[in-house]
Amino acid sequence: MACVGYAGAAALVLSEVGSPRTRAAGFTGLTALMCMGTLANGVSRSPVERAIWTPVAGLTAALSWRARQGKIQDIVWL
Repeated sequence: MACVGYAGAAALVLSEVGSPRTRAAGFTGLTALMCMGTLANGVSRSPVERAIWTPVAGLTAALSWRARQGKIQDIVWL
């Protein structure tokens, strides 16, 4: 199930399809999902999850929130 969610998030980020309102709603959902992921990984018993996936989920949440606000062009993609 998570695979479908991540594929949908990738499609949202990579495509320019949809109205601004629809895209903003998608980015809001992605931000909420990644915030929950940050919390879940932060309280995990696994030190690897806490060390790797907590910052990854947190960074994804922050970047998706910036994209929701229309500031995606400020982000440099390597």
